[in-house]
Amino acid sequence: MKVIAAPGTRCPREEQSGPSTPVKFITDSEAVDVPDTTYYRRLVNDGSLIISPSHQPSPETGEGTNNPSPSLGEGKGEGITQEEVSHE
Repeated sequence: MKVIAAPGTRCPREEQSGPSTPVKFITDSEAVDVPDTTYYRRLVNDGSLIISPSHQPSPETGEGTNNPSPSLGEGKGEGITQEEVSHE
């Protein structure tokens, strides 16, 4: 997922190696790709990070433009429509 720090803030990156490793930050100047982990999800939920507009779900499909995800027709539940899922 691609994120950027909230305006005027910066957030430490998750992948720090040790005490002598300099801390790397996500800033508000450039969106960066990060893994979809609990750490980054929590920062998004508390407003510290913002999901880049190119990765936000579109209202029509619920999928981001650069973030492919399985559709309802793939795998388990194949052939089920959104309406059927909503009414179960």
